Amino acid sequence: MFNLIRNVASYATQENYQVVVDAYSRVAQAVTSSPFKVEKISASKLNSLAKCDESMLFSLYSERCSRPTFFVIYVPRSLLIFRSSDKSDADTIRLALSSLTRLINALEKGPEKAFIPNIERLRISVEKEQSFKDIHHASACNFGDAIARMCSTGDAQAIINEASLDGRFPLQIAADNDNEEALRVLVHFGADVSKQDSKLRNVLHYAAQKSPELLKLLKSSPKFATAMDQIDENGMSPLCLAIEASQIKCVKLLLDSGCSVGPFPAGPLAFILTLAHSADALPTLVDTIAEKSPHFLFERINGTSTILHEKLDRVLLYHILEGVARNLDVNVRDGLHQTPLHCAVKRGDLPQAIALLSFRADPNAMDQNGDTALHIAAQQGSLPIVKLLLCFNSSATAKNRRGFTAADIAKQSSTPHKKEIMECIQLMATPPHHPTPAPEHVISDLMQGRALSRISAMPSEQRDQIINCLSLDGGGIKGLVLIQILLHIENELGYPIMEHFKWLAGTSTGAIIALALARGDSLRTCQSLYLRLKDEIFVGKRPYSESTIEHFLQKHFGTEPTMANLNRRKVMVTATCIRTTVPELKLYRSYRLPLNIVQNEALGYSDPEDCVIWRCARYSSAAPTFFPPKDGIVDGGLIANNPTLDLLNDIHTYNAACQYSGHKEADIGCILSVGTGQSPATDVNCSTFSLTAPTSINEGISMIRDIINLKNILIEQITSSDGECVKRARSWAHDQKIAFFRLSPPLSRHVELDEMQNETIVDLLWDTEKYLRTTAHGQVQSLLAYLKAL
Repeated sequence: MFNLIRNVASYATQENYQVVVDAYSRVAQAVTSSPFKVEKISASKLNSLAKCDESMLFSLYSERCSRPTFFVIYVPRSLLIFRSSDKSDADTIRLALSSLTRLINALEKGPEKAFIPNIERLRISVEKEQSFKDIHHASACNFGDAIARMCSTGDAQAIINEASLDGRFPLQIAADNDNEEALRVLVHFGADVSKQDSKLRNVLHYAAQKSPELLKLLKSSPKFATAMDQIDENGMSPLCLAIEASQIKCVKLLLDSGCSVGPFPAGPLAFILTLAHSADALPTLVDTIAEKSPHFLFERINGTSTILHEKLDRVLLYHILEGVARNLDVNVRDGLHQTPLHCAVKRGDLPQAIALLSFRADPNAMDQNGDTALHIAAQQGSLPIVKLLLCFNSSATAKNRRGFTAADIAKQSSTPHKKEIMECIQLMATPPHHPTPAPEHVISDLMQGRALSRISAMPSEQRDQIINCLSLDGGGIKGLVLIQILLHIENELGYPIMEHFKWLAGTSTGAIIALALARGDSLRTCQSLYLRLKDEIFVGKRPYSESTIEHFLQKHFGTEPTMANLNRRKVMVTATCIRTTVPELKLYRSYRLPLNIVQNEALGYSDPEDCVIWRCARYSSAAPTFFPPKDGIVDGGLIANNPTLDLLNDIHTYNAACQYSGHKEADIGCILSVGTGQSPATDVNCSTFSLTAPTSINEGISMIRDIINLKNILIEQITSSDGECVKRARSWAHDQKIAFFRLSPPLSRHVELDEMQNETIVDLLWDTEKYLRTTAHGQVQSLLAYLKAL
């Protein structure tokens, strides 16, 4: 616009130029002046308008033109209240305002500076509720002083008990608008807090949805105790509405005041909780209610189902199952003999199905028709849920009451993923595949056989002294692969796998799992921990919150326990010190060498008492770009993403120290090295990797592409967990006649360290399970035979 004016000025006379500027000013004023702003109108402007009525309070004026704008003017003060191109709209506002003489008079007696803001608020209230009377608008606008003046000069009881056309009283209107001052004045003049409106709601029903300050104000009323347990037309008490509105402080205040905890006509508190608007507030709401009603989560909804059968936010579900209601049966039945897992699968609720299974929901439980969750998933054609259930040992051969397996049901369906679902079920229903030994494994198989023969030839008392070692790679959320592999082996064994492993090593995500297993956590506990980890820690953008991951680790491991407390097993985790230009591998151990303190310190074996567990986990998992460094230390994956070689080195050093000091050496039977999966290889489109100065745009683009590819190759090589490092570890172990098992599945897609998508997580687990039943089946059977023979 200003450029246009300057262009006009280049050829216009000064007079014409001024005309243009004035026109622009008027347009700008019209644009910036709000049509809803109350403002003083000049006498000249008022005289230019045509008066449309005889009113001397609120009057209608219009412009003198063919398409006029209509104005509502407050005549005593010449205030422009409202404007509209629709005469009917303007006149409706004028009439509504003109009927509020008592309120206008009360506002006129207030502070001079407050009148215009107050009249503007009143105008807004009139636009919303044109049927309101003086007291209702005063309550809606929080005009406490005006209410006091009206009650002091009239029949106070009649005024404060006047119902609006929608059936509400001034008290309810004030609370509904969170107007503390108006509420205070109304209560002062005797408003009854137990008086119910047309929806059977008293003022507490409205206040409980707004703020605890309103409830505190009302608590002094003699009828507060009666009001807080009254039920509205929907069967809800004030407590129910406070829960629904996620008003935690209001819930606490009502509970502390002794309100009823139900059950209510609308349902028990467990059901009311599912109505809460804010998912973030749910865990705190649960804790607050549980303080006064510890068993509320165990209440039956509609006499049959429980809160676990309802659709729940996954954070709340984890909070319930691991905290306030850890004794709640995750396989509890409803009226149709369905478990919560059945209901989650019927809803197609993958996140809730994952959560329930991680807390040991039975995937083979049958409903009244004999259907398992797998039957339902196959019928609905939910491929991710079918894969998930199969990964959690859902029977692929179970038949329902009609004699149908899940595969039979899938075959009869017409869902888009019918073929894939049948293939998945068939894989689990048939005996595992025994692959033909690969030619390149001839030598390693020979050496593996010799190592196993050495152990099988031992007397039983000597075999009892054997120590088996477990090495866990890094890989972020792919730590779920580590857990899935160990769970598969454990299921085949029929008892906890950790009974066989007394020396553990881990990097990054593997470090967290190793520390958890070393302190006695079950694999299912670790699995639940990791499924929560992705939802709680990978929030927002990278790098993720330092305080969040530290709180998460402190919550699980505690703030005080040290590595010295992990005395049932030897455990070692890796980290990388980046305080110098040459990164240094740091090892945090639960043990020291059988040497004196000076010798241990010289060899880098720090006192386990000085190593707090959560800090060790934090150091090892501080992946660059994902989490900030901690005390100059980052993820051990930069140097030892596969810690097997470092474990072998530590074993060698430990046994050498034992020889030196005359102690008994550790006799290692096997090393189980578990990886987080191998991403599919991708082609690198670069020809030269030349970093010489480009001579053309195309060469420049090619060089940038080469640099990016070179960077990716270097990162892959630095953090490599497979390939040559596994060959070296296997050779070293076999040279010592130690059996070596390496399990790391090929993945169907690249999975990020901070992967959040549940479908991708399920595919990750499925790739693992498929690998264990095909390519790795022979190795798994060999490991099982070895362990069972011990």
